[in-house]
Amino acid sequence: MSNLDNYKSDTLMLIVGSNPLPNYVAAMLLAKDNARLVLIHTDKTERFAHRIYDLVKAKRPGLRNPAFVEICEANRSRIIDALNDQLTPLIKERPNDVIGLNYTGGTKAMAAHTFDWVKNNVKAPVFSYLDSRTFQMFIDKKDDKVSSKAFPALESVKVSIPELMQLHDDFEYQKINDNIKKYPQFADASEDMFEFMKDNHEIWRLWCNKNLKRTDGRFISDGALKKAILPEGYMRKPFQFLSVGDEVTKLADAAKECDTDAKKLAGWLDGKWLEDYVLKCVTEIAEECGITDYCRNIDVNEPKNFEFDVAFMKGYQIFGLSCTTSYDKGLCKSKLFEAYIRTHQMGGDEARTALVCFYKDSLVLQNELEKQWEAKNKIKIFGRDKIFDLKEELKRWIFNVGEIKDE
Repeated sequence: MSNLDNYKSDTLMLIVGSNPLPNYVAAMLLAKDNARLVLIHTDKTERFAHRIYDLVKAKRPGLRNPAFVEICEANRSRIIDALNDQLTPLIKERPNDVIGLNYTGGTKAMAAHTFDWVKNNVKAPVFSYLDSRTFQMFIDKKDDKVSSKAFPALESVKVSIPELMQLHDDFEYQKINDNIKKYPQFADASEDMFEFMKDNHEIWRLWCNKNLKRTDGRFISDGALKKAILPEGYMRKPFQFLSVGDEVTKLADAAKECDTDAKKLAGWLDGKWLEDYVLKCVTEIAEECGITDYCRNIDVNEPKNFEFDVAFMKGYQIFGLSCTTSYDKGLCKSKLFEAYIRTHQMGGDEARTALVCFYKDSLVLQNELEKQWEAKNKIKIFGRDKIFDLKEELKRWIFNVGEIKDE
């Protein structure tokens, strides 16, 4: 991205909407090390403006004091009045600054009227826009012979999962790291379990339902789980994968050998093993696919509930994966929808979501939901017809996302 050095600003204006991620990317790419960030926001997005600045400042300690400019989200005259009152003094203060405006965020009215104001009041401004379809930063500079130059941006700014969470909410960085699990709990056992499930998925599901769960689908009480009797014969294999001795007969004793408790072990046997396996696949393809961060079972309850089964980052793009061993269409749809909403909230239009499940026909269900949700190229389903070649399927998905071009 060295070519972007010619378009970096001494004063960089950012229009802040409900998704702060594009603003952060723009600031990291287009602000000089000693730049001043001018964060143009509404009363509803002021909190995002402060989070953007705090995160950029942590990476760029030489930044000058920021300016937070509050404007209306729609009314033209009020927007212009606010910009006149608050931006004019900033421009006069340092008349020789290179001034840039990134208008990716905010409402259409905020972007249009701020763009016009800057165009009419700033000498030789540098305009920029981060396109979510092509992952390119488009630059327009008045003295360029060729307008709208495009620069690849996706892998030029690396955003970690804790950083993405910080942009969206008041999560404490240490609390995020304490709760995020970077590696599978039982990596080798999850791969063995996966192979076992190829021919034994339904019979294992019956065992879990009968011995670990109530009729409403919830786990039996903790006391009952501890006393649950382990299976014998061929159905003993999942416990052998976990190196549980053949003499162990109760779940509580098996959990002790696994250095966990009965409820967590029951959860793993019931389906959490799939999260382990999916994350194991992600870690093994990370270098080849340019994956820069990954984790499983994000679960931060304070100050706001936040959960993903598996998530990974490629540059500033988040991929959220929901995992279920179910083959029920209704449950699969609800799991994917929940993950889709959350991933989109966190990563904007660049985000991608997948479901790893045992539904029999991935493509049919995927096409159906893409139409229902208007989510073409935004979701992916790895069902029973694709799940047993998961690493290769994941790689194809990741690389195809990067090949989406502007129309």
